Parts: sequence; C-alpha cells; structure tokens
Amino acid sequence: MKRSALGRGDDIGRRARPFRLGNFDLAFGAALPILVLNNLTSRLGAPPAYVLAALIPVTWVVIDLLLRTGVARPASPSSTLA
Repeated sequence: MKRSALGRGDDIGRRARPFRLGNFDLAFGAALPILVLNNLTSRLGAPPAYVLAALIPVTWVVIDLLLRTGVARPASPSSTLA
C-alpha cells in the first residue's frame, strides 16, 4: 500500500465514499421530497404530490439495496462455506 507523507495511506479515499453516499441519502431522503412538495403541489394537487414525494426515498432505498449493496446478488461459489 502506498503511504502518503502524513502516513495515512488510502484511508482518506475510503472515508470519502461513504460521505458522498451519505449526501445522496440526505438529498433523496429529505431535500428532493421537500422540493417536490413545494413545486408540484399546486400543479398536481396535494394527494398526488404527497405520494410522489413519499416514493422518492422508497425508490432510493430499493435502488440502494438491489444495485449498490448487493443484497439481491447471489453469493459467489468461492464465498460459500463447503
């Protein structure tokens, strides 16, 4: 492992990724639903805007589980205990 002048190596890069993903979680969980409620309530009406705002974080969690964390991926043969 290549070490930096401060002796931390690649630790900075490994910590930055969860921070960026945390920003996505905050954006999709709080900011986008609020923007949808503020901007689309007058156009769509209150019930459809609330449903759409509620589906944004739900969709983000499903995408996170299925594509990013690999919950839906089958285990590889090398990772199973025999």
